Amino acid sequence: MEKRSLTVFRLAHIFIVIVLGYIILRQGAFFLIPLILAALLTIMLQPLNRFFLRLVKRIVPAVLLTIFTVIIVLGIVITLLSVQ
Repeated sequence: MEKRSLTVFRLAHIFIVIVLGYIILRQGAFFLIPLILAALLTIMLQPLNRFFLRLVKRIVPAVLLTIFTVIIVLGIVITLLSVQ
Protein backbone atom coordinates (compact mmCIF):
# COMPACT_ATOMS: atom_id res chain seq x y z
CA MET A 1 0.00 0.00 0.00
CA GLU A 2 1.34 3.39 -0.99
CA LYS A 3 1.74 5.89 1.81
CA ARG A 4 0.51 9.40 0.98
CA SER A 5 2.73 12.06 2.39
CA LEU A 6 2.04 15.76 2.61
CA THR A 7 4.51 17.11 0.10
CA VAL A 8 5.28 20.75 -0.51
CA PHE A 9 3.49 20.51 -3.87
CA ARG A 10 0.29 19.18 -2.26
CA LEU A 11 0.52 21.73 0.55
CA ALA A 12 0.86 24.53 -2.03
CA HIS A 13 -2.28 23.28 -3.82
CA ILE A 14 -4.24 23.25 -0.56
CA PHE A 15 -3.05 26.75 0.30
CA ILE A 16 -3.96 28.08 -3.17
CA VAL A 17 -7.45 26.58 -2.96
CA ILE A 18 -8.02 28.12 0.49
CA VAL A 19 -6.76 31.55 -0.58
CA LEU A 20 -8.77 31.55 -3.83
CA GLY A 21 -11.88 30.39 -1.97
CA TYR A 22 -11.48 33.21 0.52
CA ILE A 23 -10.98 35.79 -2.25
CA ILE A 24 -14.00 34.55 -4.19
CA LEU A 25 -16.21 34.60 -1.10
CA ARG A 26 -14.92 38.01 -0.02
CA GLN A 27 -15.28 39.68 -3.42
CA GLY A 28 -18.49 37.87 -4.39
CA ALA A 29 -20.35 38.62 -1.16
CA PHE A 30 -22.40 41.38 -2.82
CA PHE A 31 -23.78 38.73 -5.20
CA LEU A 32 -23.77 35.61 -3.02
CA ILE A 33 -25.54 37.00 0.06
CA PRO A 34 -28.74 38.08 -1.78
CA LEU A 35 -28.69 34.82 -3.74
CA ILE A 36 -28.50 32.74 -0.57
CA LEU A 37 -31.21 34.83 1.14
CA ALA A 38 -33.49 34.43 -1.89
CA ALA A 39 -32.95 30.67 -1.83
CA LEU A 40 -33.78 30.52 1.89
CA LEU A 41 -36.91 32.63 1.38
CA THR A 42 -38.00 30.35 -1.45
CA ILE A 43 -37.52 27.27 0.71
CA MET A 44 -39.45 28.85 3.59
CA LEU A 45 -42.40 29.83 1.36
CA GLN A 46 -42.68 26.42 -0.33
CA PRO A 47 -45.25 24.96 2.14
CA LEU A 48 -47.48 28.03 1.84
CA ASN A 49 -47.31 27.82 -1.94
CA ARG A 50 -48.21 24.11 -1.86
CA PHE A 51 -51.20 24.91 0.34
CA PHE A 52 -52.48 27.54 -2.08
CA LEU A 53 -51.77 25.23 -5.02
CA ARG A 54 -54.02 22.56 -3.50
CA LEU A 55 -56.65 25.21 -2.80
CA VAL A 56 -56.65 26.93 -6.21
CA LYS A 57 -55.32 24.13 -8.52
CA ARG A 58 -53.43 26.59 -10.75
CA ILE A 59 -49.83 27.71 -10.43
CA VAL A 60 -50.01 31.43 -11.19
CA PRO A 61 -52.85 32.28 -8.78
CA ALA A 62 -51.19 30.16 -6.08
CA VAL A 63 -47.92 32.07 -6.48
CA LEU A 64 -49.75 35.41 -6.47
CA LEU A 65 -51.66 34.44 -3.33
CA THR A 66 -48.39 33.45 -1.66
CA ILE A 67 -46.76 36.78 -2.55
CA PHE A 68 -49.81 38.79 -1.44
CA THR A 69 -49.98 36.85 1.84
CA VAL A 70 -46.31 37.57 2.58
CA ILE A 71 -46.75 41.27 1.72
CA ILE A 72 -49.82 41.54 3.96
CA VAL A 73 -48.14 39.76 6.88
CA LEU A 74 -45.00 41.90 6.55
CA GLY A 75 -47.16 45.04 6.34
CA ILE A 76 -49.02 44.08 9.52
CA VAL A 77 -45.78 43.33 11.37
CA ILE A 78 -44.13 46.58 10.24
CA THR A 79 -47.25 48.56 11.15
CA LEU A 80 -47.44 47.00 14.60
CA LEU A 81 -43.74 47.62 15.23
CA SER A 82 -43.94 51.22 14.07
CA VAL A 83 -46.97 51.93 16.26
CA GLN A 84 -45.15 50.60 19.31
